[in-house]
Amino acid sequence: MTYLTDTHCHLYLSQFDHDRERVIDKAISESNVKRILIPGLDNRTNLKIIQLCNQHISNLFPALGIHPNSCIKDINFEINLLRKYILTERVLCLGEIGLDYYRNINSIETQINLFTTQLNLASELKLPVCIHNRAAETDLLRILLAWYENIKKNQSELVNRPGVLHAFNGSDHFVEKTKEMNFYYGIGGVITYPGNHNYRKLISTLPLNRIIIETDSPYLSPHPLRGKRNEPSNVIYIVKELAKLFNVTESTMIQETTKNARELFKWD
Repeated sequence: MTYLTDTHCHLYLSQFDHDRERVIDKAISESNVKRILIPGLDNRTNLKIIQLCNQHISNLFPALGIHPNSCIKDINFEINLLRKYILTERVLCLGEIGLDYYRNINSIETQINLFTTQLNLASELKLPVCIHNRAAETDLLRILLAWYENIKKNQSELVNRPGVLHAFNGSDHFVEKTKEMNFYYGIGGVITYPGNHNYRKLISTLPLNRIIIETDSPYLSPHPLRGKRNEPSNVIYIVKELAKLFNVTESTMIQETTKNARELFKWD
């Protein structure tokens, strides 16, 4: 397990339209990023993900879901279509889903309805979830705690792998409660920014066996590439920073984060 993983990458977006295949080949062949998880934003992008992953079946894997900022007219219709996609494809995760009170494109009521409905779908299909959280920690934690209690009550296999908190950030209380729920933590380029001392201190309190790495490409490029388009091959910058933070070798950090991703997503 010496290969790298990128557990969150939006390769289907237009920023990659002119060189998508080159970016994929660079990641796999030159940078040893052998597993790339691609999360959806809505059913339009979910379909793109399915098509792209089927073209690269050994290296690209779909995570399908509906983002809280996605404008949809009929939640029931979209959820039924999402279920159909998941049941007919090799989907490893339901996401990205969650709450976003920063942009607040959809009403809070709509976001919560969409979020809880997808959490229930994940329970039904026994899929871990990829959680988006922006300025919504209180409501998100309340909903996740109730969902996780139901998972425990039903003795679901998701008890030990409920999902990942994408682009993780949060309060000490949030860390404490999500540890208790056995969540994994998606760490990206933000950890490499020179001024983010408090953020690195927060990440250092996380259990290493629950950390996975992500780029969120084409966004959040790591230092020293800020301002440029991000891509999966840049996960190595995150590895280097995490290795320093946890005082381990880069090889150990690669092996650990890859193992964690395999356990969470049941990667072969």
